Amino acid sequence: MLDYRSEYVKPWQLTPERPVGEYARRVMPGGDEERTELHASFEVGLVLDGVVRRDHGSGWFDVGRGQCWIIPPLQPHCWQVKPEGYARIVYQVLPSLMERLPVVGEYDLMRPFLTPAYRRVIGIDDGFRKLFCQFGDEVYARRPPSGTFPQGQALFDFLRLIPIIAQEVLEHSSLEDGTLDILERNKSVYPALQLAERHTDRSISLDEAAAECGMGRSRFTRIFRMTMGISFAKYHLRSRLVLAAEALVHTSIPIKAIADRFGFSDVSHFYKCFQKHYGTTPTCYRETGE
Repeated sequence: MLDYRSEYVKPWQLTPERPVGEYARRVMPGGDEERTELHASFEVGLVLDGVVRRDHGSGWFDVGRGQCWIIPPLQPHCWQVKPEGYARIVYQVLPSLMERLPVVGEYDLMRPFLTPAYRRVIGIDDGFRKLFCQFGDEVYARRPPSGTFPQGQALFDFLRLIPIIAQEVLEHSSLEDGTLDILERNKSVYPALQLAERHTDRSISLDEAAAECGMGRSRFTRIFRMTMGISFAKYHLRSRLVLAAEALVHTSIPIKAIADRFGFSDVSHFYKCFQKHYGTTPTCYRETGE
């Protein structure tokens, strides 16, 4: 059951009962500014004004008015704000919501989240860019002062946007270039994403993840890496580290308790994994917030 209560959900507060966050604001740096992010949710962004430069791991590209980007969970990505800034709406969406997305006519609403990395920028067609602008301008005009929408409104807006994205993905995919086959293949790893989301308190073996998807180890390993860009083991470790990092910054829970909560064998193991991933210790991360 989805939670329709009027709760304002921050990215680190997403849960299976509150699976969507919606944030709208204008970003105005003092000059070119580059930031790197990593989070355990899908990210869908829509530019309403200006241009943002992004790098999803294969080089920088521009995203302008009426264009969207999609980032899968736990994929490091960079963005660079130009001096003039830009306005945008961003949705953070837990993988567990994907299985609940319906098929609307011929449009499978999961498809945008299964596209290969090179198609994760949406809005290459002028007609669709106009639709995205109409949607975005209407949502942006009623944004709350904080820029963060209530959960019920976030879910409602997200479910209005995704059919437009799905329609464009379908119209620019074909059997001839193999894209539709790729989409169906990629869909088969979603049970593993949900398994990782449910069990952030322990490690998950490759055999367990493969069995959840009804595959053997070798096939699962190959398809998961092709879909998500990393191995399942690294994906699940990243998901636990991201949640641990959020707990460090946004709670006062002792570090040992955080290590226990997210399935690390002891504090030493947690420190080793955290420092390798974030380049700093959990203690320093908590003190600086980054």
